[in-house]
Amino acid sequence: MFLKLSIAAAAALCVVLIPVSAGNAQNGIGVKVRDGITVRDTKKAKMEANYYLNEADKLREAGLLDQAVLKYQKAMQAFPNEPDTYKHLGGTYAKMGKLQDAESTLKIGTRIAPKDWLMWNNYAVVLLNLNKNEECKAAIKQALALNPATDKAEELKVTLKQLEGKKSQ
Repeated sequence: MFLKLSIAAAAALCVVLIPVSAGNAQNGIGVKVRDGITVRDTKKAKMEANYYLNEADKLREAGLLDQAVLKYQKAMQAFPNEPDTYKHLGGTYAKMGKLQDAESTLKIGTRIAPKDWLMWNNYAVVLLNLNKNEECKAAIKQALALNPATDKAEELKVTLKQLEGKKSQ
């Protein structure tokens, strides 16, 4: 009898807590309240960001770039320190021809993940398309310093050589 009462009490407690949890869900999965103070749960926030990142990637692959951007932005809001979000969003902006947005997004990405050679590579590509050759050369050198795969390093060296040749002409 005591066990049945405990189960019933636990069920009643769950019914009472469900609305509270649902209310907090509006603030995002990565938010919880302790003693009346809102606290970010990093692990849950990262999971939420990864969900949005995956959704955005699917939309991008389907060619729905505007919708993908919105999902990438939600991922950033959920977990602002996820480098892949900046890399993918920057690439999406570039694909849309929004090179200024791509540049600013990837620039932030290089600050968040300064040892990510691919982030530097993508940043360099955008800078090249914006004819910011000196900044592009610096980004390429940074990417090369981070030891990319041999074939990618060769591509970067060729681009760097071409840019350095432009200066001397």
